[in-house]
Amino acid sequence: MPGGRRRRLRPRRGSDAKAASTPAACVSDFVTSSGPGGAGISSLDGVAATPEYGWSVRVDGGAAQAETSEPIGFGDLVFLKFGATVANPGPAPRVAVPPVEPVKRKARRGPRIALRGEAHWRDGRIEVEARCPRGLGAGDCRGLLTAQFRKQRGGRLLSAGAGAYEVGSGAGSTLTIPATEALRRRLAEGRRLKLRLIAATRAEDGAVRLTHAKRFIAG
Repeated sequence: MPGGRRRRLRPRRGSDAKAASTPAACVSDFVTSSGPGGAGISSLDGVAATPEYGWSVRVDGGAAQAETSEPIGFGDLVFLKFGATVANPGPAPRVAVPPVEPVKRKARRGPRIALRGEAHWRDGRIEVEARCPRGLGAGDCRGLLTAQFRKQRGGRLLSAGAGAYEVGSGAGSTLTIPATEALRRRLAEGRRLKLRLIAATRAEDGAVRLTHAKRFIAG
């Protein structure tokens, strides 16, 4: 706008300018004109060219010009600038420009792995079946599985073991983690214990999603 403020749009069709502009909806209407140098903009959002001020066009980083005959392809970026066209111009037209509202982005979270079936005790290790959700493309479920238990009801949680995992998108796998000495001793007493399992799956952007499950295990 006046003083060199710019607007940008991706041209598709004239009727799409409002939806395709950046910031979104900053273009509400525009009027084109024809001249010896090609097509130009005579008015944008109600701001019309004057003898001292006018619109210039720049396509995909090219030089700014009042008119252009350069073909504009699908997806090309068109920059429009309203500024002085003569030396020592008078005051620029006053234009009310609505503030640009911040774009709200949804927080991205990592994929959540599913823990299925019972937990099993084999050769000093905890085993549990898991499945990674579909739709991750070339990605997969990577993270850390931890297990906790209580020696007695109401007691504090103790570590039962922990281990890293990696399961492909849409695939299932048996997650195996080595047990702590405390769990080994407790199961050696013939106890049937309840495990608290927590699978922390990390996405490529660093987000973590937790899966909680409770499973019984016996030695």
